[in-house]
Amino acid sequence: MTEYSNTYRSEDGIEVEIKIKAKCLTQDDARKALSFMAQSSHRFYLETAEKINNTL
Repeated sequence: MTEYSNTYRSEDGIEVEIKIKAKCLTQDDARKALSFMAQSSHRFYLETAEKINNTL
């Protein structure tokens, strides 16, 4: 299993932590997983923004 996380902080104090965990048996599987993640990230961020806006 491969795991990676990083925390990003903006100048105005916003903090975002992103974690990724993937089970990949081969490098080809890892490439496919990263490609899928990249394709899905736009939708994920739009959904996250919508949820945040609905809680304010």
